[in-house]
Amino acid sequence: MSRFENVAPTMRRRLIRPRTAALLLALAACRDATTTPAPSSAPSAAPTAARALLDVAWEAACGLPDDPHRKTKARLQEETATAAVALGADDLARRALDAMSGWRAGMVAAGLAERLTATGRIEDVRDLLARAARCADDEASREDFQAWRRDRVRARIAGVYLRLGDPVEAARFEADAADSEAATADVVRAEIAFGPSGFDERLAAADAALAGDSFDRARVALESCVRLFDVFYDDPARRAAAEKRVTSGYAKLPPAARLAHMAELVRVAAKHVDRAAARRLADVFAESLDATPWLPVDRIARRAQLAQLRAVAGDAEGAKSALDAALADFDAQRPAIVDVERADALRPAAEACVALGDPARASDLYRRATDEGAANPNARPRAVDLVATCTSMAKAGFVPDAALLERIKAVRAGLKAPW
Repeated sequence: MSRFENVAPTMRRRLIRPRTAALLLALAACRDATTTPAPSSAPSAAPTAARALLDVAWEAACGLPDDPHRKTKARLQEETATAAVALGADDLARRALDAMSGWRAGMVAAGLAERLTATGRIEDVRDLLARAARCADDEASREDFQAWRRDRVRARIAGVYLRLGDPVEAARFEADAADSEAATADVVRAEIAFGPSGFDERLAAADAALAGDSFDRARVALESCVRLFDVFYDDPARRAAAEKRVTSGYAKLPPAARLAHMAELVRVAAKHVDRAAARRLADVFAESLDATPWLPVDRIARRAQLAQLRAVAGDAEGAKSALDAALADFDAQRPAIVDVERADALRPAAEACVALGDPARASDLYRRATDEGAANPNARPRAVDLVATCTSMAKAGFVPDAALLERIKAVRAGLKAPW
């Protein structure tokens, strides 16, 4: 019998509920390989359109030659497999895992274990965690060994054990972690914190990290505060305390990292159907965006992200205005943006259109992103862009029409030497 199978049935159900259910429980407590696997026809939770896009992305990722693009290939495989896990295409994620190796395979295995735990399907979780642990251990034998890679996988494993109610095993995988990955499991601890004392304990841990000099620990601390903001949303004072840390804690945090956390606050407020707070936080995001100098492609992408956030917050007019500004900026700056970065600016704009409920405009922008990403004469950057565009569409819930899907497949078929 495993150590988490011995947990009392009622507690066990609570530990393995989906994340959203765990958050609701917390609120209640506050109140009271190298070859391409063939696409599978097995039933999947992912919609048909998303699955077709992920299949194209996986083929594009696996098409890169190992020499000299082993690292890029592994990164694109992980990107696709991670999207498959997020969208419930577990069969594709497992096939991808069987084709992968190294620490990125460990991240996929741990991510799939996390998903299965969240949905109460723990039968294969121990095997997946053991597989992830082997991948982490194997990193130490590589010529290019870097401790953070091994420890990133181990931290993800620790988080799953925390969800399973096994803090002892979690601590074993957290031990002696590189500073860049230390305390990562604290994000999970924030997610499963219960009651005022749980909040106070996690906030104190975050404050200790924010008072230090480690950027990596501060980054994790702020991510934990985002989780606390969500879990304790119905407690105004504690919600405000968590928000304050995210918006102003640790002055040395790079603007891009701060904006990423602030964007999550907007989404959390929208999830709690608090449009007033979501709009206010989107305004804070906009102020920080405007106060920071950016390279053109980064500025455009973040303006498009602002449009998406305003749409999520229920501000359709503000979203359209921000989107128009982003696209006008792109058209003005396009000649100065290198071809391998142009699609990076267009994809967030397309995602904003999906959030606005404008599939026609989203289709036009995804088509432009596909064409811009296919412009470089070398196949490696084309593959990178194609994977990013396909996974963007899949995660956004966008359904390409037949013409766009054929265009995407044509770009995939054209991925050949020179790389």
